[in-house]
Amino acid sequence: MFDYLKLFIIRHKISMAVIVILLFVWLLSNTTFIILSGSTDTCKSCHIMQPYINEWKSSVHKNISCVTCHKLGFNYITRMSFEIATGFYNPHPRAVVSDKVCIKCHTMEELNKPIFYKNMVYFNHSLHVGKDVREMLLSCETCHPHVTHGTEHKTTDEDACISCHFIGAPRGEAVTGCPSCHGSPTKTVDFNGMEFNHSSYLTKGMQCNQCHLDVIKGTGKVPRSRCHKCHEDRSYKYDNPMFVHYTHVTKEHLTCNNCHKPMVHGEIHMIQAIESKCKDCHQSKHNYQRQMYMGIGAKDTPNTPDAMFSSQVSCEGCHPKKSSSLHNIKLARKENLQQTARACVECHGKPYDRLMYNWISVGNSMNVYADNTINKAKIIIRNSGASKVKKDQAQRLIDDAEFNTRFVSNAYPSHNIRYTQQILMNSLKLANKAAKIVGGPEAEANVPASLKSVGASCAVLCHNTLGMPGTIRFDPLGVNFPHDFHISMGLGCDACHPADHAMAMNIKVDTCAQCHHQNSATSNCVLCHSDTAKLFNGRVPFKDIPHTPNVMAGSVSCHDCHGTIKTGHVYQTVRGRCVECHVPMYGGLLDKWNKVYAKKYETVELLLKNTKITLEGLDKKSNKYKQMKHRYDDASAKLLFIEKANGLHNMSVTEGLFDSAIKELK
Repeated sequence: MFDYLKLFIIRHKISMAVIVILLFVWLLSNTTFIILSGSTDTCKSCHIMQPYINEWKSSVHKNISCVTCHKLGFNYITRMSFEIATGFYNPHPRAVVSDKVCIKCHTMEELNKPIFYKNMVYFNHSLHVGKDVREMLLSCETCHPHVTHGTEHKTTDEDACISCHFIGAPRGEAVTGCPSCHGSPTKTVDFNGMEFNHSSYLTKGMQCNQCHLDVIKGTGKVPRSRCHKCHEDRSYKYDNPMFVHYTHVTKEHLTCNNCHKPMVHGEIHMIQAIESKCKDCHQSKHNYQRQMYMGIGAKDTPNTPDAMFSSQVSCEGCHPKKSSSLHNIKLARKENLQQTARACVECHGKPYDRLMYNWISVGNSMNVYADNTINKAKIIIRNSGASKVKKDQAQRLIDDAEFNTRFVSNAYPSHNIRYTQQILMNSLKLANKAAKIVGGPEAEANVPASLKSVGASCAVLCHNTLGMPGTIRFDPLGVNFPHDFHISMGLGCDACHPADHAMAMNIKVDTCAQCHHQNSATSNCVLCHSDTAKLFNGRVPFKDIPHTPNVMAGSVSCHDCHGTIKTGHVYQTVRGRCVECHVPMYGGLLDKWNKVYAKKYETVELLLKNTKITLEGLDKKSNKYKQMKHRYDDASAKLLFIEKANGLHNMSVTEGLFDSAIKELK
């Protein structure tokens, strides 16, 4: 073999000499290029680089050579030479830097630490790096495209944040919700001369967009014409955002503003409920009324916004403008009330006009009672033999209580009857506390029902005028609730309804269980758990799902699995019953079902969110929107049914419902 090779070289010595020389030149040129490539002079000898070099010199990476991030490879000069020789070379550079290069210096341990960006936004890299976010895999350059080079030298591209979080979001909201970036606001802010704190509003479940109506200017949409800036005709994938984002964001590392129209985030448009034209004439003379309407301004009373304020009704919604001026003040007030009463009926119907007059009457009588109680407390303090220190301490409480009654008198109770009630109930507590400090008796006696408690005041404030509903729909259990039957049993409103009026309709199922799960006499489960019974017996309200009863239907009762009625549906109790009746492996089987249930529930929930985002971007009149909306509604109904019925009661049917929903949404 060696002799044959030697003979071949001798016969082709000229050709071999040429090959050796070419290999030497190739090796020498590539080695020399690799050695010199760390210098910016090498880069600009072939590329148009000076603007980028100037930016690099002032960047955070100025001490790092070009090739640290821009990996060239040993054959780079060969490939470049070939491109130059064939006319394919483009002197304008464009390079994609792999995330692996960034993470070599910026470790994941470092990136996993949460940061507070510009003292405004909470940010965590671990939720973004290498994660599928809104159907796209983000890269480091998605948010940091100009760390070293670019027409704008900046560290973070905030346009990327805004595009991701707001495109397709409902009005006044972000896709991830405002607190995901800004947290829960804690600072007291000044709003038109009034101090305002968000905390008590948040505890009542108010959403940000009930006051911050518009936080985005611009749609961020992508005109089809943008595609033609780079492509001759490749907009055929225009309606496939997953493909478009994968190609342009994940692979090519393009920035959002290459395609999306610009968007601006901030306090673009606040709620108009207290920003009507009244102030054009009256300036700040209605500040008391505005504060009452917003549910702020009183001493020692949590903020309680009026329901109308939360619904963004402006002053003019209840106080329509009059074309003619009224010279008689008493006549003006009377006619204004009549106009307001008519406005109540126009929106709500009768008897809401009488409700307004009831609030005026009851509100004023509550304030008179509070005033009388405070005056009694003042007499007790004045006649007591307490020390000056205690009398001064008691007087400070009286001052706060009197401030509250003056506030109610100036602001008019009807602007927020629930806040009025809370203010005056707290004023009574302050008066009694003041009397006790000096060793006297409580100042109040024969407290009216309107000031005893929220539960005791429901009829006095509202339902003696509006009446009480007989039967109402209770959605958490999917049943018709016999309201009048429970009232006839002598139950007070607060037996079921939360004391906080703002949350009064937020009745928990556990509240029902406090009565109905106490003994077997009240344990007719199907009365409340009708959806569970339908699932257990296989009679689901969906035509595409086979009616397959649970194998235990007809032979096993609710009590057989759930034990005593007081334990309810505690998972470990049910698991124990499985093991008691069958064998230990049945406990593991229930655990397996539970994991499958949780995983598929999460899948459907995520698909619903993504589909909702897609629907937001479609024309509501198009066939595509109508078809997708129909599938979305059907899948939503199935998920809601599974949730109400607790899918573990019939896993074969539940899996069929999940799979059907997933198929529709995909």
